Amino acid sequence: MYTLYIVLYSLSIFALIYLGILVAANNYHKKLNMSFLFLTISVSLWLLSNLFSNNIGLSQSLLLFINHLVLFFAGISLVFILLFSYYITDNNRFFTIVTKILILNMLIVSFLSLSSLILRDIEILDSVTALIFGEYAYIYFVSIILTVVYTVLLLAKGYYTSNMQDKLKLKILLVSVFITLSISVFTNLVIPVVIDSFYLTNLGPLSMLVLIFGFGYSIASQKLFVIKTVILRYVAYISLLLLIGTIYGLITFFVLNSIFFPDTDVSLKQEVLYTFSALLVFLLIIKLKKYFDKITNKIFFRDKYDPQFVINNINLNLASSLDLENVLTNNINIIEKEIKLEYADYYLDKAAAVESHIYGSNVKLFSNPKWEDLVESFDKLDKKSIYVSNDKNMNLKFNTLLDLLNIGCIIKMITDSKTVGYLVLGLKKNGTNYSNRDIQLFEIIADETAIAVQSHLRFIEIERFNETLQQNVKKATTDLQKSNEKLKSLDEAKDEFISMASHQLRTPLTSVKGYISMLLEGDAGPINDQQKTFLSQAFTSSQRMVYLIADLLNVSRLKTGKFVIEPSEVDLPQVVQTEVEQLQTTAAARGLTLKVDCPKDFPTLMLDETKIHQVIMNFIDNAIYYTPSGGSITVALNANKKSVELRVVDTGIGVPKKSQHELFTKFFRADNAQKARPDGTGLGLYMAKKVIIAQGGSVIFNSIQDKGSTFGFSFALSKVLPNTTDLPK
Repeated sequence: MYTLYIVLYSLSIFALIYLGILVAANNYHKKLNMSFLFLTISVSLWLLSNLFSNNIGLSQSLLLFINHLVLFFAGISLVFILLFSYYITDNNRFFTIVTKILILNMLIVSFLSLSSLILRDIEILDSVTALIFGEYAYIYFVSIILTVVYTVLLLAKGYYTSNMQDKLKLKILLVSVFITLSISVFTNLVIPVVIDSFYLTNLGPLSMLVLIFGFGYSIASQKLFVIKTVILRYVAYISLLLLIGTIYGLITFFVLNSIFFPDTDVSLKQEVLYTFSALLVFLLIIKLKKYFDKITNKIFFRDKYDPQFVINNINLNLASSLDLENVLTNNINIIEKEIKLEYADYYLDKAAAVESHIYGSNVKLFSNPKWEDLVESFDKLDKKSIYVSNDKNMNLKFNTLLDLLNIGCIIKMITDSKTVGYLVLGLKKNGTNYSNRDIQLFEIIADETAIAVQSHLRFIEIERFNETLQQNVKKATTDLQKSNEKLKSLDEAKDEFISMASHQLRTPLTSVKGYISMLLEGDAGPINDQQKTFLSQAFTSSQRMVYLIADLLNVSRLKTGKFVIEPSEVDLPQVVQTEVEQLQTTAAARGLTLKVDCPKDFPTLMLDETKIHQVIMNFIDNAIYYTPSGGSITVALNANKKSVELRVVDTGIGVPKKSQHELFTKFFRADNAQKARPDGTGLGLYMAKKVIIAQGGSVIFNSIQDKGSTFGFSFALSKVLPNTTDLPK
């Protein structure tokens, strides 16, 4: 019996370590995987110590030490089972704290179990090791029970709060952990404590087989851990061989020996040797069978083939190239070679946008007039996609056409409910009929080929779309370049015209302005008040025309890089007074109040006097024209220790908020400004900003629609004073 325990324990330890290494190697960075590895190691050590805990052939001191290890590794195993259960479930802060407390408690108790406080001594009773517990053994047992109950509750909580995909995994784990822990606690804890019996202690660890099965099933079928299928298949195959071989050895050398040769003693070494010999023989037979099958297939079953091998080759070929002709030709070769057919052909529907429609070793059948009749008849039949010759349930006319064309099987290739072509196969070379296995294989090949053909057609469509798109983009780019060049030419012509017209207008306008000035000064004789008013308005208009021409010239100079600031000493209050006086008559004529506020003590500034005149006039002129009758305009000039400011504040129509960001751009005018003054150019504010910024200043602007606007400028004194020593104290 002890030998049977050795074998079963060894199998359990082997399976646990194998599973642990497999899972850890798959992703050793993941805490869940590593906790599972340590779980399998600790349980394996517990099983190993249990195996020797009842070996009465050992000394009593050694047996006592081994039984201390049994208690220690039992506690450590529970620690890692709890840790694994924690990692595999989603937990809040409360469960995290409780888990940490129980783990810490179990670790402390496990180390205490190595002392006499938990296990004081042992004694041998009827060939069984009986444990004599210490005075604090109840702490160990209570901790074990608490940890087991909490672990089961943790998994149960995880099961009820998880999604459907994870429920089955946790259900399997919950059941296997519950059964394993229940059996272990009952045989190794309850029975020894309650009835003082240790005969079942060796059965407790064997409950680990349930745990192994649960984890193995979850890994293989429920994908508890992501492990490649090929590895799982190999592991399952090897494990199955080992299990069958071991069971065979146990039955042969243990059970049969005890039944038929009860009086014959067999030593432990002989039993182990016989068991492993049986395992080796079993493995050898499997290996020999493989070679035997290979030889007999070559001699007696030449037409036998492996459908999975064919499918794998077809899939590999379909994924190997984007060249449809090459792919289909290789498919034909695979089908003919592996299944051993007279021929195999592909016929693609002519609606498919491909260069060639036929592939294979017997494409001449497609030139037979009967082929068109066959396709027409196929489309009129029911919704079946595959027909085999000599099928008694098939339409007689269709069957006759198959015989006439020497077609053994025809499969319609369908994708997205559309027929993309046909897979046409000849008869088998050995003369046998197609089996159900053959038909299933042909359907798979036809479906996969249909998908490949459709993917190829979509690839061609994308390529053609890309080509068309590139051509359209190229054409649009060319047209855009031509339009851009034309616009550049028009822009240059416009600038040239503005420059020429501005220069040509300045000469006659200077004469007009000069003669009007002479008339106002009385050089041509005395004039009455009415004549003086008319002449003043004409002079103001001519002055405005001078500024407009100056704007046009400055725009032209900006374009050609000839816009130059010529600073000189300027009395800014005098400049403001001059502009206000010139525009006072116009303001009064429009029913507006024009006020000026200039300080008496104002520093002399280094500015371009002509251009700053133009800026101030533009601000005041705009305020006059965009302020309704009855409104007011205030021109305020201020200076402080750091800067000078000019503000022209009106109560006019204001600038709409949506237009404010474009206000100082060339030729832009807001909608309400165009209605109030249709003859505006949109150059005044543009040039004003250029002049101010060119001299190191900044523009002042603020406006609320229908409530008024503020325009002006600000200069830092350090930039515009003739000498920085003139700064105000």
